[in-house]
Amino acid sequence: MCCPTHYQSHSNSFTVTAFFVRFRTSTWESKLSPLPDSLALILSLPPYSLSLTRIRQAKTQGHVIFGSKQRVRATTQAMNFQLHAGETKLLKGVIRKHDRNNWRLECCKWELPISLSISEVELLVALDGVEPVRERVVVKRNNKLEDIPEETELPSDNSADANAEVEEARTNLEMDLEVLKWAMDVGIWVLCLGFGYMLSRASKPNIRPPRRIFDLYHLLS
Repeated sequence: MCCPTHYQSHSNSFTVTAFFVRFRTSTWESKLSPLPDSLALILSLPPYSLSLTRIRQAKTQGHVIFGSKQRVRATTQAMNFQLHAGETKLLKGVIRKHDRNNWRLECCKWELPISLSISEVELLVALDGVEPVRERVVVKRNNKLEDIPEETELPSDNSADANAEVEEARTNLEMDLEVLKWAMDVGIWVLCLGFGYMLSRASKPNIRPPRRIFDLYHLLS
């Protein structure tokens, strides 16, 4: 059953400040199917197309993240999008106004090339003035997307390493506990990448973050 994230807003319009997508795949790194440097995000509103740049190769093999910080102003209550790798359409979805002035992210289509073996995809969209919205789905063997309820815990072969990395980041940055909880809620990969302004505001001015934690906004500048 679909369980997308949605947050309250009091306006019929919204502004997207950043868009991130994470893939979990095993064969995209192979010589026969090299990883692209960028993906194309096709929008239903101006500027109609964004380039999502590959941020970095995650420590866990097979995890790949793309992102863009270009601002997109939506003057309507919904914005449709499609994600392309070259001429291949990977997925499509919509950011729209939900009941009672909530904003919601939905992902509803997947076209899986034979050369790719993708088991999971997670999208995170940062909105101006409200918390980010996200959607995480897994790919069934029949190449269809299956939504993961927010309360479901995913098994992970590197769960111990991931937990250790989170604990080290929290110790080094002396983050506020509420900020850490939010970071865990929106996904371990967001914390590992730093998500720029959230971590910088939560850390002390005289403490420099570890080099392995990247500021997405600087990387995409």
